[in-house]
Amino acid sequence: MKVYYSGNFWGGHKYEQPGKEIPVNKEFVWGGLKWHIPAIYACSKGLVIDFCLEIPKERIETYLKRWNQDMRLSGLSDEELELMEKENPFSIDIEAVAKINGKELEPPSMYVVGWHPCEAEREMIEDVQEELMEYYDCDRNQGWKFIRACFSWKTTRKPKMKTLFLTLKKHPVAYSGVHFTTEPHCDRQEILCKHPVSKQEYKIKIYECETATLSEKLLRFNEDMQYPNYFIKLSYSISPELPQEEFRIQDCARSDKPKCIGTISLAPNEISSVGVAVIGSADGPSAIFIARKDSEENNKRLTCSSLHFTQVPRVEWRTIFYVKENENFGIEIIL
Repeated sequence: MKVYYSGNFWGGHKYEQPGKEIPVNKEFVWGGLKWHIPAIYACSKGLVIDFCLEIPKERIETYLKRWNQDMRLSGLSDEELELMEKENPFSIDIEAVAKINGKELEPPSMYVVGWHPCEAEREMIEDVQEELMEYYDCDRNQGWKFIRACFSWKTTRKPKMKTLFLTLKKHPVAYSGVHFTTEPHCDRQEILCKHPVSKQEYKIKIYECETATLSEKLLRFNEDMQYPNYFIKLSYSISPELPQEEFRIQDCARSDKPKCIGTISLAPNEISSVGVAVIGSADGPSAIFIARKDSEENNKRLTCSSLHFTQVPRVEWRTIFYVKENENFGIEIIL
């Protein structure tokens, strides 16, 4: 099998040479699953590492029984989609750090394909998955996720490799907590909730809830498109305080879709003083994120609802806690 630094799983650039294969044949268990590193590939531009993650067929069948195809296509809410993704045995999101001879390489580009053991789910399997299954002699009675990590050298020349140390990190997993409702200009209130995993009690204090409109200066409008621009701005705090990457509050409803098809982009230098960023796509604006805390109080935070064409009388919010479920894993390979 030919492996290229710049080719994802589907070949390299026109004049690029394939990497030199170095058999590794390492196996380890992390996060309750068996991982394989059959080989690494030394290329002129960087190092390519193939991870083969073995997924028990029983877990896949249990998932498909709970989340059958009709359910997956039934218009699930964001919270349901989040839960479905969390329970998906193929949904494993990792970061990888590689050190050659003690020196860290550049952060990698990572590519993923999967192989399904259940016949009914094999519609998306292509020749590349079959090639990987065959080349790495994978058990066809199990499911497989193949992760290819491409690290660029920090030197102009390919180093002479003696040792490779890998650190694997899993991204935090989202868990939904309590729901609550607010109306514009409502009184201050306090909401008690429990962490869905640790069961620790937290107090959410609501300071202000007010209707706001998105400035047209933030967007470049096509004259044939109309976008929603009303939203609710909520200021709050949580006690005991959590890092912003471990907790947020989100509107349960989705944004209204634009009335015409088009694209959306941020106009340069048009971010407001509270750090509002608009996330958009071909369907128009879909979410607003607040980048930092309110300067008036160190522990006060801001969040925004979904976007709508008209003012909404109330918003149902949900709390989301992000949990790191696995410790980082390190493995040394002598080359």
